[in-house]
Amino acid sequence: MARLRKIAASTPFVGAAALLLATPAAASAATELHKVPWSTAYGTATAAGQHWVDSTGSTSAPFGTVHVEGDLKNTGSDCYSLWVRWNTDLVVGPPRKHVSQCGSGAAKVKISAVYMPTTVAYVAICRGTKGTKDCNEWKNAY
Repeated sequence: MARLRKIAASTPFVGAAALLLATPAAASAATELHKVPWSTAYGTATAAGQHWVDSTGSTSAPFGTVHVEGDLKNTGSDCYSLWVRWNTDLVVGPPRKHVSQCGSGAAKVKISAVYMPTTVAYVAICRGTKGTKDCNEWKNAY
């Protein structure tokens, strides 16, 4: 511990980083700073929000949890769905429907998954509520 204090005292950046990570409120504020916007659109539907990694970690998610949140909005009368496809270690996962909006209105998007350093989430809006045949191009959401 004395050695760590000596290193922190001799290196202002390390000391500041140690202080920042020492308080839960500061760790929460640091997470807030790393929220990144995402958006996509197709037909009369749009989806937009933010993504971030909660790096508090646990034994089941040692690198943290990735969150993708926002809204799927539709201004028309058709049904649209937001689909997500997770890629990890260059392995493409299957598309999964997360939320649908039929007719004018909005639906909340709230998705999370175990984060690994090679995790990438792609989203697409598809017309209808079944399948990914009539969709926009897959967009990186994380």
